[in-house]
Amino acid sequence: MTLMNSRLLAARAGVMTLVKTALFSVVLLALAAVCVVAQPVEKKGTSTASANVVTDWDEKAVALIQPRMVPPVAYRAMAIVHIAMFDAGNSIEPHYRPYYAQFPATRETSKEAAAAAAAGAVLTKLLPDVASDIQAARMNQTTSGRPGQTR
Repeated sequence: MTLMNSRLLAARAGVMTLVKTALFSVVLLALAAVCVVAQPVEKKGTSTASANVVTDWDEKAVALIQPRMVPPVAYRAMAIVHIAMFDAGNSIEPHYRPYYAQFPATRETSKEAAAAAAAGAVLTKLLPDVASDIQAARMNQTTSGRPGQTR
């Protein structure tokens, strides 16, 4: 095999690796979205996390991630944010098998606060250069909650 052929094969292998990574990231993001959207049948005396918290943090994550990461890496980061929010809410009322972690929590814990804290923690780890903006958004989320609700 000539040097030219070996370089061409190496370039093709690199492109295929990028394509596989992007495809995996898209599938993971789709799975995370389905899990966040999927809601169990409401049982008497239980509550579900507000979709507004998830969509609010999704918008914040997109605004922070999109200008700082290329698409395959950004898809992965968004999937991580959504899985963290899902696992945080699911830890309070475990209806599904956790994807990554089962956190210790009581049923009185606010799912909205847990989802916001999980998204904020993940984004702070992924984007340490904007940690102060993320913390400010997290504080806004906490202070704008409904009166009398446990945070």
